[in-house]
Amino acid sequence: MALRMLGPLMLMILLCDAESLCPTEINPLTLNPPEVVAEMNEAFEVNCTSTVEDHDGMSWIVANNVFVEEEEENFIQLQWKTLDWNEEALCKIKLNRSHDCTKQLNITVYKNPEAVHLFRAFDYDSVEQNMLQCDIISVAPVQNLVVRWYKDNDLITTNSSTNTSKTPVSESFLLMVSKEDDMAEFRCEAQLDFGKDGPQLPVYPSETLQVFPDYDPELMEDEDEIYTLKDCSQMLTLTLTPAEIVVRFGDPASINCSTSDSGFFGMGWEASEGRTWHANVSEVTWRVDKVEDWDLEPFCYISFENHQCALSPLITLYKTPDDVFVTWSHSGPMVEGKYYVLTCNIINVAPLNKLHVTWYKGDKIVYTEMFDDRSRRPENVSSILRVTPYQDDDGAKFSCKAELHLGPKGPETPPTASSLPVTFAVEYGASIRCQPRYEVRENDGPPCEAEGRPTPVITWLKDGKETTSPPRWTKQDSGEYQLTAINNHGAANHTLYIDVLYAPVFKEGNLDKEMAPGENVTLDCSAEGNPAPVMAWKYTPAENIRETTRGSQENIIIITGATSTNAGVYECVAKNKVGVVSRSITLIMKERSSVFHIIIVSMALILVFLLILTAIYFSLKKEETQT
Repeated sequence: MALRMLGPLMLMILLCDAESLCPTEINPLTLNPPEVVAEMNEAFEVNCTSTVEDHDGMSWIVANNVFVEEEEENFIQLQWKTLDWNEEALCKIKLNRSHDCTKQLNITVYKNPEAVHLFRAFDYDSVEQNMLQCDIISVAPVQNLVVRWYKDNDLITTNSSTNTSKTPVSESFLLMVSKEDDMAEFRCEAQLDFGKDGPQLPVYPSETLQVFPDYDPELMEDEDEIYTLKDCSQMLTLTLTPAEIVVRFGDPASINCSTSDSGFFGMGWEASEGRTWHANVSEVTWRVDKVEDWDLEPFCYISFENHQCALSPLITLYKTPDDVFVTWSHSGPMVEGKYYVLTCNIINVAPLNKLHVTWYKGDKIVYTEMFDDRSRRPENVSSILRVTPYQDDDGAKFSCKAELHLGPKGPETPPTASSLPVTFAVEYGASIRCQPRYEVRENDGPPCEAEGRPTPVITWLKDGKETTSPPRWTKQDSGEYQLTAINNHGAANHTLYIDVLYAPVFKEGNLDKEMAPGENVTLDCSAEGNPAPVMAWKYTPAENIRETTRGSQENIIIITGATSTNAGVYECVAKNKVGVVSRSITLIMKERSSVFHIIIVSMALILVFLLILTAIYFSLKKEETQT
């Protein structure tokens, strides 16, 4: 026994100056397992064990609420289900009134990616490089995400995220490709990695994408980005300023063409709009007030005696969409787990090869699409988003945005047109988000509910018999319940224990009680409650009074040889964590004179009764004698 007490005694000594801190090296608590990696709504169990057996209680604290308590053993178990992305749990042991130790349970709640998409994402800062973009949709925690890139089935690089968000997010990763990767097949794969001791989760691959990188011819370029062409087997120079323009349909445009050489007799511009020619000049300008020809291909030329030389600028004529809107392939609410198609309709836009369509769920990007169509004229085009909705998507807003990425010569902010958001209701099967055990108080409502759309029908069973869900709990309702929730899309079952807590209740009320001098008096006080109440008497102490108990919920006062000093009010107090109640017993001492008077009166009555009987007897006797 002495050895058993030595451990906690040493721990108390070490902690006496620590102001309730508990250094790691002397913490008596261990967790098994020490950390939990679980999917949302997944149940798990963790054991907390203490090397100290003599303590004032152990408990599990989850989300700042105490769910499990243990006062006798040095072992306590947590049975839980992950319901929050920031789930936290703590095992606590109270060593004495002023010192306690805790052990934090590391909980990681994860969600596998909803989808992985791979597409081209051009880098317009480089004319010879393109980018592949791998989008990972709705994954958590993203800091455990590993993205692997494959070229022709060979692993070429790996990416990870520095985002520390614990809630599901969507992340994008880029891979640079060049003309050397022409016709190669690429794919990306996403996987949550929790190490060799964590769960081994599935790999989510993207579709395979064969790339055909865009790269420009190798023209000469000076520091001012003015393209120069030397031609016609003479040392002649023809310069366009600017050599490349991006023009909105209907806006004005102009390009200057010049030469520093001689030996020619004229120069001009050939075009469907803005045609011009001048003799004996070294500079000529093409100018149009409104560019409205989608097939416009002007070129500057210089005329010699027997031939001409020409140079064409690069012109991109663009037009923003007349309208952008979303349509879908169904009516009414979506159903969880089924496949749906949303269509982003972009009306009358050009050029298509500069168009990027981005899909959003709320404010998060879920998909981006680009187009290879080289048509110059405005066209109607659509982008398809394939959706498999889940419960969390109920009420989600989907929208699409059309952007014209026109490169470094275009507007600094890409011309944009967006659809109005469309909101969908998602029907999903019944589910019950409840813990295995709840402590409730009288008159509280149900601690958890079933979810589902449409609203599920809920059946409550207690001890195997169907019952109605109590709108307000009473102390008779403690017990084990089986819940069943059913709607059009599925059913769910759950077993839980409801422990109804209530304040102490006395079996009797206040009373007055008389006692005689020298009498032995017993005062009984009992109460019931949940948890079991702590009982205590309040009275004026005396040598002839002692207290005893009969069970945990009954206190008794015994007065031996009562005296007048024992008269007075005796208050019984019952207390638990729900409430405090009290009742009183007033002891009244009987007066001696009163007892004496009663005895005298009683004797007098007896004497009178005897005299009456004697008189009757002699009267009857006299009558017999006369007869």
